[in-house]
Amino acid sequence: MNKKLFNLCLLNIFLLNLIFRYPNIPHEQGTDSLEYHAISYYLNDFGVMPWYTTLISAFGLGEHTQEIGFIALLSSASLVSSLTIEYTILFFSIFFIINKKIQTSRL
Repeated sequence: MNKKLFNLCLLNIFLLNLIFRYPNIPHEQGTDSLEYHAISYYLNDFGVMPWYTTLISAFGLGEHTQEIGFIALLSSASLVSSLTIEYTILFFSIFFIINKKIQTSRL
């Protein structure tokens, strides 16, 4: 596949993902996404994770704990890029699907 066609396909995937994944409601739907959203805002505002008490609590294995990997990634990306949490979630969803498409096209 030549480079021009590959770039055109990549642009097409990006634009279609943006069209289909752009939020048409004010916030995410479902309880998990709202929880991640709220916890990420808490982490951005206060800079602490009170649910992180021991090493096993980082994986969500302790009592009254939440896994911290995606929440920390989401908060840090939001702070570094100066985007809101909503747009950071949108960026990650588009980025992960494009990465998956590229990885499957190489096989």
